[in-house]
Amino acid sequence: MTVEQSTKFIEKHWKVAIYIAIIALIVFFWKDIANLISNVFGGVQGLTNSLSNPASAAELQTADAAIANEDAAVAATTSPFSPDGWTSYGTQGDTTLSDDTASGLADQVYSSWGDWISSGGKALSALQQCLCQMDVSHVSAMYVNKYSSNMYDDLSEHYDSSANKVILSQIVAYVNGLPLYYNG
Repeated sequence: MTVEQSTKFIEKHWKVAIYIAIIALIVFFWKDIANLISNVFGGVQGLTNSLSNPASAAELQTADAAIANEDAAVAATTSPFSPDGWTSYGTQGDTTLSDDTASGLADQVYSSWGDWISSGGKALSALQQCLCQMDVSHVSAMYVNKYSSNMYDDLSEHYDSSANKVILSQIVAYVNGLPLYYNG
């Protein structure tokens, strides 16, 4: 192929190359794009509040204390975030979630962060569907099975900004406030 033919080929197909590059970028950054869309369209109030009224020093101090307490307790099998709790406290029937539902909630928690943009509200929303601590432990077990990582450790790693620390402390407070088993 001569230089002239190469130039004509590039001039003729440059739009295709741009489309391919755009598609590649969308695929590579899909989690971040989905979280951005969720923040803008699904969580406008939360986004507006975090931008116009960022977490105060007192809120951050309270959040840090709650997170530090959970960080110390999460290693125990008695922690609702422990995947071992679901299997060590009796039968696996002590959860209100099917394996498919628990797996879907684990996916929702995992998809709540990206490389640059996180949507803590997605994880909070997922875990608020749990009716007892055994449900959370069930979701944690499914999370470990799917992603070979501890759900709480990932939450605390990805939710390190001030707004997300407050959401993580809300997650901790919600989960720790649940009964161990669902009483109907």
